Amino acid sequence: MKKTIALLLIVVTLLSLGAFNSSEFEVDGEFLAYEYGVHYNTPEVTWVTVTVEDGEIVAYNINARQGYSEDTTDPADSVADVFGWNDLTKKELLEDYGMAAVAGGLEWYEQAAALEAYWLENGVSIDDLDENGNIDVVTGVSITVDAIYDLALEAIDNAKAGKFTALGFSDDDLYSATMTVSKKGEVSDLLLDVLQGNPANGTFAWNAKTKQELQFDYGMKDSAYSSGFTYSNGTWVSTGNAATL
Repeated sequence: MKKTIALLLIVVTLLSLGAFNSSEFEVDGEFLAYEYGVHYNTPEVTWVTVTVEDGEIVAYNINARQGYSEDTTDPADSVADVFGWNDLTKKELLEDYGMAAVAGGLEWYEQAAALEAYWLENGVSIDDLDENGNIDVVTGVSITVDAIYDLALEAIDNAKAGKFTALGFSDDDLYSATMTVSKKGEVSDLLLDVLQGNPANGTFAWNAKTKQELQFDYGMKDSAYSSGFTYSNGTWVSTGNAATL
């Protein structure tokens, strides 16, 4: 419950960054698009944020958060039992991310900044990419950019639609909150969701569906896990020791 409330506060904060206007971007604020995946057998999420002020894009932000694996049983057993999220994103790690030390050239956060500056000056166009999905118009950028370009275009579409998104990270779960705001400030389509990790035999994987997509197949209703809660005054209240799904 605390995580979902925190996500709602983040979404409201993003909305409060700007006013409403009459350009193709009718609502000011920060608009995010993301993609989740698996990186070296750990969870990973990459996102691009577009900031709109007075109906104009004033900033892009590329970032990613990677995860870790941890063996909590026999130290001689290489099977990872626990997966989670790194405390810092790639950008927050700065030189500690270590790309430059391995491959030379610019560090990851520097490459992201160079691409963001290029987008701000020239806009986002897939015409910048060659047939292999690489970009050669920005000096020093060697990170894989085809998926990042797709996210940037999706974030721009979200900005045009007034769709706000916030992400949260806990254990090996990915929390999300989305809502749409009209130019009149009317909020609709509020959605809270969770995508859970589903590792097996030391191999990390994501569930095929989110909790919302699973609907009743998620199985919380009338289960032993929910028996310690009662619904009161619009929220679930703990009445005993109940496991958390």
